[in-house]
Parts: sequence; C-alpha cells; structure tokens
Amino acid sequence: MTRVIYTLLAVLLLNACSVVNFQNGSLSSSEPKAKVEHWHHNAAYSLWEVSSVVNPSEDCGSREWSMVTTKESFITGLAGGVDVLVGIDIWDPQSVEVSCVNRLTEAAPVVEAAPVVEAAPAVEAAPSVQILPLEETQAVDQ
Repeated sequence: MTRVIYTLLAVLLLNACSVVNFQNGSLSSSEPKAKVEHWHHNAAYSLWEVSSVVNPSEDCGSREWSMVTTKESFITGLAGGVDVLVGIDIWDPQSVEVSCVNRLTEAAPVVEAAPVVEAAPAVEAAPSVQILPLEETQAVDQ
C-alpha cells in the first residue's frame, strides 16, 4: 500500500507542464479564429507515434492555420503517468490545438490605377542625313 502511495505522490510531484507554439506568419488579435483540439499519442518513451501526424492544413480546411500549440498539461501528464505503476514509459499523450484564421478578411491593399496619358501630337520627321563615302586613299609604297 505504501508503494502505491509513494508512486502516486511521485507522479503528482514529478509531473511538469509544457507548451510549444508554432506560428504561421504574423498574428493579429483582430482576426476571427477557429480552434481544433485533439490529443496526440506517443508510445515507448515517445519513440513511436501512435496517432497520425498532425496536419494543420487538413484541420483548417479552406482556412489558413495561424498557430499550432502542443500542451503537456496536468491532465495529459496524469493520464500518461499511469504507466509509472508498471515501471516503464508506455504512453505519452499531448494535447494539440490548431488555430485557423480566414486571411481573406484582411483588408486588401488599395491599388490606384495609373493616370491615363494622352498621346503627344505627331512631330514631323527630322530631315534625313545623307552619309557620303570617304575618299579612298592609296597606300604609299616605301
């Protein structure tokens, strides 16, 4: 019984939280956001990914992804810490949150049309210049 208590105490005390953010472009607080959240599962000391690879483009559909956040929270740490009772690290879950934005809502830059330039009046052609051949010189034999 004391072993179980010490194990649970170790799980609670040695559990740590972490957050990793991956940004796609600059973030604006005024952009409307949609969030997709799911768990990602690793096994065998996190050497084997049990879940499929997170694909933010697939999660967002027609929208563009702005941030992917992976979280190791108290809940995921507690769930993954259950295998401490066995003595080996079997399962490591993480929470993954994909934020999607509609970049089309941003104001497009205004492009002004170039002013219309009227054609200049026709100018008479300059008088033609006639090029005359140079006089031929004979080489002097020395």
